[in-house]
Amino acid sequence: MPNDIEVVVDRALPESQESPFVLALSGGIDSMTLFHVLLKLKKSFVVAHVNHKLRVESDNEYDQINILCKSYDIPFEGSIFNGDGKGNFQKKARLFRQDFFKKMATKYHSTTILTAHHYDDVVETFLMRLIEGRSLSGLNPMKKIMHSDDGFTFIKPFVTLNKADITHYAYNWDIAYFKDLSNQSSGYTRNWIRNYLIPHTEKRYPSFTHTIKSTMDDIEEFNDFLDDEVKTHPMYAKTMMNIATFSTFSKAFKRRFLRRKIEHYDPSLYPSKKFLDSLIAQLGISENFLTPLNDSYTLHKEYGKFFIKKNSSLIDAIKPIVINGMGTYTIDQFHKLVVTDKKKDTVLTKPYILWYNTDIYPLFMRTRENGDTIKFPYGHKKLNRLFIDRKIAPHKREELLILTDTYKNVLWIPSLDVKQQSSKGKHCLYFYFITANMAN
Repeated sequence: MPNDIEVVVDRALPESQESPFVLALSGGIDSMTLFHVLLKLKKSFVVAHVNHKLRVESDNEYDQINILCKSYDIPFEGSIFNGDGKGNFQKKARLFRQDFFKKMATKYHSTTILTAHHYDDVVETFLMRLIEGRSLSGLNPMKKIMHSDDGFTFIKPFVTLNKADITHYAYNWDIAYFKDLSNQSSGYTRNWIRNYLIPHTEKRYPSFTHTIKSTMDDIEEFNDFLDDEVKTHPMYAKTMMNIATFSTFSKAFKRRFLRRKIEHYDPSLYPSKKFLDSLIAQLGISENFLTPLNDSYTLHKEYGKFFIKKNSSLIDAIKPIVINGMGTYTIDQFHKLVVTDKKKDTVLTKPYILWYNTDIYPLFMRTRENGDTIKFPYGHKKLNRLFIDRKIAPHKREELLILTDTYKNVLWIPSLDVKQQSSKGKHCLYFYFITANMAN
């Protein structure tokens, strides 16, 4: 069996790779065994270790792993995760580790990250997710090779091996490792599954783990099929998605479509089935709405379309521009406002013409405020009503810039070419709202 494990690992790794592998090393028996096997196979690798600060021994283990790496002339990269005490610690720690491993891979010009997960881990994770009530997508088992969207490859060389096989190899080669006594406590769901559920079930049903493997294989095949159908659908690549098209999907397809779109924007998000069903129900009604996905992203439904948008925009950086005379005013990194008493023939934009008799300054270029109205020949109209009539998407309404006078009268909405008509006067000003490269 010892030699068999080395063969299994060797076959799991890419045949030719010039850059070193990044080994995720916790210090436990599994990762320390993989460390030993990689040395035996004379593979080039870097050790990445995360100290979670959960046990008093953690700092010493961090130092000892560093010393071990130096003794074999293996590069060591360590990091510390303290957490913030909020939310799901295990999930945050996992995402932190993944991000750290990717950074280390980038540092060493590599794309391949190795972890020491084995088949027992696969079964435990499946049962844990099943108990948590995960959807079919969440029940997808660990894969030997997983390619991330940002170009990294995670390989689990031990994933077909049982814990007993790895333990036997470690004892045969007298491999030193650190024992985490918290693994013996059944306070954690995974430990309870490992130490109680699986052993007791296997006593009564010896083929228990084999049956689970068959079930996981079926689920994986279905999930791969459904993911492929979602990601190859023409609408998946679009930013603005059509409600009418979405309504033709089956319920399962709708859930998977939304889940994958949400994960595309933020991989750390894993919306529950209940939350997805709530979104589907909302998308089925006619009203416009927006639903926060987390602190960073929001799902919007506007006039037969829906999309996911980051909770920030250029408007956050735009402060009211005070116009005290003719000249060029920078609005943002993309736009400028040119105020002049001469009509420009070369600028490809339609100007706003303001006639006046007495001093009109200061004027202001800003975003809308509650109660803003604009005067037309037939009377005043609230901007909010104007935007609704013109079917301006709600998220766009807050980004539109308007020109106002000192009395807050709206004079001009450049992007809509909506303007208050001014009566003839002695003097005339031309306002050009143009892109920055056209202002020269």
